[in-house]
Amino acid sequence: VRGELERRKNRHTTRLFKAVAVKTGHDESALPPYRRRSIASLYETSPRTHLPEPDWYAECASVDGRVHDFWRRDNLLFVVLLDSGRHLYCQITADLTESTPEHFEVGAKVRLNGVIHYSTKRDKAKTLTGIENATMFVQSMKGMEVLSRPPFWTAGRVALASAGIVAMLVAAIALLQRR
Repeated sequence: VRGELERRKNRHTTRLFKAVAVKTGHDESALPPYRRRSIASLYETSPRTHLPEPDWYAECASVDGRVHDFWRRDNLLFVVLLDSGRHLYCQITADLTESTPEHFEVGAKVRLNGVIHYSTKRDKAKTLTGIENATMFVQSMKGMEVLSRPPFWTAGRVALASAGIVAMLVAAIALLQRR
């Protein structure tokens, strides 16, 4: 990668502008192994630094969660995972002709293998106060595995079944009152 470097005193990162990247090769075996992480652990921070310890930024990680939402846009599949009350926003590179795995739908439990990224929170004095958002970038659909189908009894199905039972009870009461 070539470009113009910029490092400001009030920022904790170096930025590269007008970057030109050239792909020189791709070797799957050169990637570090994926470390298992829970979504909740991605938000745990050190009281001293307000950053994760150890710092997992750009780490190859494997995360499990329930599909809360998903949508496609261009060559990307966006997935929001939910686990233990925490969300993880995931971005998967996927060709438009490439289909999702069988049983991939809202409520399914999936495992994603990708690279973790986070943005930080700062107060008005620009002091680091924690992690604002954790994100996972997944290279392809091969990085997603459906672990279990969504449960049959979703909130919508329970409401529909309850409405059906109430309707049958009302009809039965009406019939009994006529006799």
